[in-house]
Amino acid sequence: MAAIISEKFRIFNAKQFLESLSEASPTNMYFFVGRPQKWYGYLEIYNIVGTFHVGETITGGGLTATINEIHTNSLLVTATTTTAAPAAGSTITGGTSTATAKTKNYRYATEDAPPAPIDNQNEKAAVYDDLIAAKRITSTFARLVAPRYNWRLSTNPKFDMYRPNYSVTPGGGGAIGVQTALGNSALSGSKYYVMNSNYEVFKCLYNGQTPANATGINATYEPKTSPTAGQGTYANGIFTESATGYIWKYMYTLSTAEVISFLSTNFLPIGAYTGTAAVDGAIHIAVTTDGVVNLPTSATLYVPVDGDGSGGIVKITTTGGGAIGSVTMEAAGTGNTYGNVRIVNGNVFSDAGVTTNLPINANATGAVEVVM
Repeated sequence: MAAIISEKFRIFNAKQFLESLSEASPTNMYFFVGRPQKWYGYLEIYNIVGTFHVGETITGGGLTATINEIHTNSLLVTATTTTAAPAAGSTITGGTSTATAKTKNYRYATEDAPPAPIDNQNEKAAVYDDLIAAKRITSTFARLVAPRYNWRLSTNPKFDMYRPNYSVTPGGGGAIGVQTALGNSALSGSKYYVMNSNYEVFKCLYNGQTPANATGINATYEPKTSPTAGQGTYANGIFTESATGYIWKYMYTLSTAEVISFLSTNFLPIGAYTGTAAVDGAIHIAVTTDGVVNLPTSATLYVPVDGDGSGGIVKITTTGGGAIGSVTMEAAGTGNTYGNVRIVNGNVFSDAGVTTNLPINANATGAVEVVM
């Protein structure tokens, strides 16, 4: 059965956790350090026959290990040939003592790969026994984080663009899921944002997708609020790359304190939006989802967005063959929660004011999608 816990619910739980740290009667959370003993493997045993010796080698169940400590019903060992757990009920034998025992639980760990926690009372008691120091965590010391993607074209040459309809392929009916440029089936976990060299975080609104480049193209210039001359333009919170047409929306800048306290190799803290005030229901991106043909050749067309808002206008330029060459938003409009672009006779205009109709052939085909 597919998971019924959505990503939105997980985010809600994370926010509730943070909120619990600053409530009037806060939940007390602590970060602790411990583990005063060495990282030996723990092998639980039973049906012991004979006496095992410290330092001898035991074998059995696919495990070969050296005994470091002996307890009533367990051995602390250092594995020498494998870290795989022997099957429960396997027989182990001491190399010099010839003692034997049956195995139960086996846990192996190192400083770099600690054991996964076990959800039982014995584990809880063991954690408290190993605890050396603890610090209470308040809201000042906690942040929501997201996977960190640096502006580094050698490792991150292409980015996913933000779209609200990524999904896995649903069952039945022959429906097709919508994948990101990098093959993800959900926005969460996709690479649709980046942190630049100035610790500014941008969201990718457009990655160069066209019918000929269905998964977009590689980026070229770094998005910045103060771009290098010739690399792009920045206005009203939007950076437009000059080389490829990548479009980025500025989100926030990490402060020095946030960088020191919360930025790690793999994660970056989520900050508060500090860009230009967003217009509710504005549409900034339109893409061609199917190559239109039989349109007026070498022309500029304007098509109003049919939605529940107003003012949205798509600008389409065509090639000499009557296909779409490029699609941009002439006007973002306001108040839209959905929108359609109807390239049909009577709904296409030759001017940005959408007052002069431009005749469209009845056999014109194709589709343009506005990204909400």
